[in-house]
Amino acid sequence: MKTIYFCHDQQAGTDGRLTDLEMAGYRVKRFQTGGDLTRAIAQEYPDLVLLDVLVSGKNGFEVCAGMDLVDSHRFPVMLFGGVYSRSSFREHAMALGVTAFVEGAPTSMELLNHVNREIRRFERESNERSNVA
Repeated sequence: MKTIYFCHDQQAGTDGRLTDLEMAGYRVKRFQTGGDLTRAIAQEYPDLVLLDVLVSGKNGFEVCAGMDLVDSHRFPVMLFGGVYSRSSFREHAMALGVTAFVEGAPTSMELLNHVNREIRRFERESNERSNVA
């Protein structure tokens, strides 16, 4: 079972989407702050991180910068810009090594599609790197 770490400061508003991810076979661990998320990652790498830009404490960009994602190939990170996102958010996120930036508030099906696509892409690229080595 693949594990998704989900960090969002407004957990109640995301219950339906996360339940749909769980019903699709993912194990979802929830975190309300970037600090909680980074401590969990230090213990165990997830298969994917879903991170809101506007989390409490360190914002999503600061959390990503602290994870040193550029060329790390450890796990994919999807950053959510939410309703306040701007095009500069996407550029900044990609410069930090974020693998996908989602604008707005995706529906359950859109979120599931994003997650499936990112996990498949990451696995494919990991296999390609292994075959080259």
